Amino acid sequence: MSYNRRIHLRTYCILGFIFTSALGVLLHFTFDWSKQNRIVAFFSPVNESTWEHLKLLAFPYLIYSILEYLKIGQIYDNYIIAKALGLLAGMLSIVMLFYTYTGIIGKGHVIADSVVFFLSVIIAFAVSSLILNHHLFRASIFQPIGVIIILAIVIAFMWFTFFPPKIHLFIDTVTKRYGIAMK
Repeated sequence: MSYNRRIHLRTYCILGFIFTSALGVLLHFTFDWSKQNRIVAFFSPVNESTWEHLKLLAFPYLIYSILEYLKIGQIYDNYIIAKALGLLAGMLSIVMLFYTYTGIIGKGHVIADSVVFFLSVIIAFAVSSLILNHHLFRASIFQPIGVIIILAIVIAFMWFTFFPPKIHLFIDTVTKRYGIAMK
């Protein structure tokens, strides 16, 4: 890959980090701002569970990835799988980092949660950039797999917001309930 193309991709990754981070922070509040609108619940956290907070990374990252695709995505034959794997890496980072630090100190803290979020956004973009830069997963079969991964994540968010499994990942740490509160 040429030096200019790497610089170009790095610039898009930095812009993506800023966009995803800013929109992710705003999404934390949109469900309440919308007076708990059920449509907003699909892409905005409805409670304080770890699962719902994965939306803070996922949807801004996906929106940015679509916008980025319109500018530079078509020059990469591995763009979709790179973004799908970046998203998975970022989401897994949130889960692993959050449960590691809360397991060590016994409870969550807003500052530590924020650091986990921002590190996970960096990890998501770093993984996708690494895959794009090193031309990994270029076979044509990987692009539909990337689409399936992304669709599965979006469908899981939609489904589990309303019908969450009764496991720790889905429990609201404040109310000790699961899923969206019916009002």
